[in-house]
Amino acid sequence: MDDTVVFKILVVGDSGVGKTSLLSRICSKHFEYGSSPTIGCDFGIMILKNFCGQDLRLQLWEVAGTYYILNL
Repeated sequence: MDDTVVFKILVVGDSGVGKTSLLSRICSKHFEYGSSPTIGCDFGIMILKNFCGQDLRLQLWEVAGTYYILNL
């Protein structure tokens, strides 16, 4: 049996506030200054271990600025 717990986290916000940079910093351990705008969605995965040694998989989803979603 797989001992991994999966959390899916959606990162939303206005265009240009740093969602892509935050995702890059958390998942790749580097920070992107002035990245191009996201078209559609993007995601990254980070794997952690909890205090019992169980794997925690964070799926971080980022969508294009919420202006486009809320004003359809």
